[in-house]
Amino acid sequence: MLSKPQHLLPALPLVALVASKPRPARLVSAVLLLAGFFCGFRQVQEDYDPITIFNVAFYGILPISDNKPQHLAELGFDESYTKWIGTHTYDQGSQVGEPNFARELLRRSSQSKIARFLATHPAITFKILLQRLNEAAFVRPLNFGNYDRSAGRPPLAQSNAMSLASSAKSWLFLGRPYFLIAYALLLAAIALRQPASLALAATTLLAFAVGAFGDSLDVTRHLTLFNLLLDLLLLSALYTGLKRAR
Repeated sequence: MLSKPQHLLPALPLVALVASKPRPARLVSAVLLLAGFFCGFRQVQEDYDPITIFNVAFYGILPISDNKPQHLAELGFDESYTKWIGTHTYDQGSQVGEPNFARELLRRSSQSKIARFLATHPAITFKILLQRLNEAAFVRPLNFGNYDRSAGRPPLAQSNAMSLASSAKSWLFLGRPYFLIAYALLLAAIALRQPASLALAATTLLAFAVGAFGDSLDVTRHLTLFNLLLDLLLLSALYTGLKRAR
């Protein structure tokens, strides 16, 4: 929960699960988890919101918009911000790191305004959803290698040792976002039969929602927790199936 702000919300269903039975140890655990939740939110750096707002608005939403002037205004920006469409925080010439520009971003827009925009523009949200599902299917971020430089491998080279599970998931789901949706929904449906699995399913859903819509850069890396939880959900579904078969 405290490793990164995006992991805070997915923890809430687990807090609810722990507190679902009125036992002293469970209630103490729930209180400690909630304390960690609020502590994590307080520790979010003030310069983090401008980064995510800029990335989601100008790199995620507006490039696929079919009415850029209107949607730019709905997100809180005037026509002078048109030049930033298609760029992100780390592009050369970006001004997000400048305090005045960052403060102006926060004055004009917010995470809640972006959330309202996504909720009221389902066509754009669905396009982003399909993009993010495809990025999740990579499983391993393509912009990270895992060889030491002494190995003499080219930059970003990735080892395939112990990669059977991740490679299989990529083979199954890459380019097939509807297949991944069906797979996740099937596991969630099986999980509905047990409270613990239901909490795990809710946590998995929140991990995807935050990782997919909370930023528009390094999405595969941001969805690492989602992929791990999806594997746990598969194990939970298999356990439920075997238990019913007995």
